[in-house]
Amino acid sequence: MARADAPRRRRSCDLVLVSIAAQSEDLLFDAVADARDQGYTWREIAARLACSVRTAHRRFSGYAHQRGTSALMTDALDHRGVPKERSFRAERALSPVDALIGGW
Repeated sequence: MARADAPRRRRSCDLVLVSIAAQSEDLLFDAVADARDQGYTWREIAARLACSVRTAHRRFSGYAHQRGTSALMTDALDHRGVPKERSFRAERALSPVDALIGGW
């Protein structure tokens, strides 16, 4: 019986791992965009992600720019007065990276 359940359990584990990987990727892109919004340079971001400046810029700049532009539009059109503070999310999203490579 246990052997018959093994393939199903493996598929379940695979689905969970794929889901976690996708969520962490989304958080990482948001965290980098947040860091750029807060004035971090590509050099500082690259150092914290343990990659080259070129790699960080190539991987994240399109999203950071797109999100920054849409955030400006959202802020201009938002009449509800909801604060757009994102620094907490950036810190939370980078905390696993921070633990591996040291202070953000």
